[in-house]
Amino acid sequence: MRAERVLLPGVTTLLDDVASVRKAVELRVWRVLSQAVTAQQAGSLEEILLVPEGQRRSRLDLWRRGPKNSTGRGLVKSLDRVAQIAGLHMGAVDVISTGVPTRRLIELARMGFEAKAPKLVALTHDRKIATLLATVRRLERLR
Repeated sequence: MRAERVLLPGVTTLLDDVASVRKAVELRVWRVLSQAVTAQQAGSLEEILLVPEGQRRSRLDLWRRGPKNSTGRGLVKSLDRVAQIAGLHMGAVDVISTGVPTRRLIELARMGFEAKAPKLVALTHDRKIATLLATVRRLERLR
């Protein structure tokens, strides 16, 4: 290339190009995952972010922490938690056919575990649904 006097792009240009490609991939992953769920499933996922009247935390927040009590009451709460998570039927969503790598699902689930419900509510629709889907599927495995 030097012999032909081809002008190579600078580092900043390369960084911008890589960043734009990464952003496009993230948007595609969120879109593909959010399209894998039905409208009813998406509504169910959004509902777990709402704080029920008379309570201080959302269902997702309660599920992430789980009961700490090892008594009979704690066991009943744990079983109720498992039933609620399984009741969303997110295990039936065919994530494999989307082509999204497992590593991306783990990253989305990690964000779902770490972020507070108001931050998740503020995400774009596709990103919110993809994050919640990955989080609930991870919770299903942890039960």
